[in-house]
Amino acid sequence: MDRVKLYRRRFIPDEKILLKDDFIVSLDEERLVTKWDVLTKRHDFTHGTSCYFLKRGWKISRFLDDRDELVYWYCDIIEPEFNPSDNSYILNDLLIDVIIYPDGRVEVVDIDLSLIHI
Repeated sequence: MDRVKLYRRRFIPDEKILLKDDFIVSLDEERLVTKWDVLTKRHDFTHGTSCYFLKRGWKISRFLDDRDELVYWYCDIIEPEFNPSDNSYILNDLLIDVIIYPDGRVEVVDIDLSLIHI
């Protein structure tokens, strides 16, 4: 069987990127675990690991700096799509994310809070 291909799809901006350098640590019907390096060089983190909870629609990532120290946890709401014809997953980012910092601060990102009516 061919290697599983992983794609990240964002809707804002509209893009679909092959995660060609992500290393799959483990994969079963419930979870996908990957190790990765940043796609574009950054000053705050360089690499990390992600656990996709495929049936729950969550991705929890650990962002690390060049000394392997935790920068933050990044929690995504996702919608995974498996395409058996080409053995690939499209991991749709559904926009609302939560960042949890090592000091316990929490930040909600990728959403315009003015659009929420409570």
